[in-house]
Parts: sequence; structure tokens; C-alpha cells
Amino acid sequence: MLRLNKLDYLNVGGCALAVIGFILGVIGCAVLSVPEGIGVNTDLSPMVYVGIALIVLGLAAAITGNAFYKSHDMNRVAASVTIYVAVILLMVMILVVAYTIFILVINPSNG
Repeated sequence: MLRLNKLDYLNVGGCALAVIGFILGVIGCAVLSVPEGIGVNTDLSPMVYVGIALIVLGLAAAITGNAFYKSHDMNRVAASVTIYVAVILLMVMILVVAYTIFILVINPSNG
């Protein structure tokens, strides 16, 4: 039977942080990052920055948890998957932020 230890909880928490950060970031980009007034305002919502920070924090937790496993521990596989999930979410979040800024620059009346 697979036994859970503190590192497993760290990895699960890191993955949960990354997913929550991604959701907050996408909501911040889709809803709250709109131009105001005349001209182009590429200011992002603070929620976007919080989301990115949570993703990075989740990635750091996953890397920390993975570093302390023994090399033959099967739980290390799950920890590696957690790192992959956090990295993929961070890359997608960067693309969403870039797309949000790009749309505002190309078409200022879009907001």
C-alpha cells in the first residue's frame, strides 16, 4: 500500500496552488484586465500577478518535495508529474498574459 508522508502533502499542495493560481490568472486576464479611457492601457489586474505568484510558489513546492525523495521512491514519480503540471500551467499562463496584452495593443477598442 502506498503510504503518504509530508513530502506527498507538499507536492499535492504545490499542485493545488498552481491550479488555483492558473484559474485566478485566467479570470484576471479575461475579466479584469481591460483598457480604461482613451488609448491603450496594458495594465493587468493584480489578480493576474497573484495567480502567477501562486503558480511559481506551487512549482517551488513541487521541486522542493521532489528534491528530498530517495532515488528509488515511487512517490517521486508523482512529484515529477506535479512539477510538469506546474511548468505547463506557468507556460500557458504566460501565453494568456501575452495574448491579453497583444489584443489590447492591436485593437484598443476591444475592451
